[in-house]
Amino acid sequence: MLIDSFGVRAGEDEDLATTVVSVGKRISSRVTLSYEQSLDGLNQVMKVLYQLSPHVRLEAGAGMESSFDVFYTRDYD
Repeated sequence: MLIDSFGVRAGEDEDLATTVVSVGKRISSRVTLSYEQSLDGLNQVMKVLYQLSPHVRLEAGAGMESSFDVFYTRDYD
């Protein structure tokens, strides 16, 4: 099984231990499954991302931080 995405983002207060590493796997053309973990091991989240339309994305996460978010994007040319 190959991963489709890999990311690293800075943590809070420039603390390297709270840096978050994420990996993702595209399940279908609209669904992506991702896993995030902080370097200190205290924060772990599994997310499901669903691309509802070209401009609307739904995200549900479970773990240390459970959430449900809706994102809307608009391109300006």
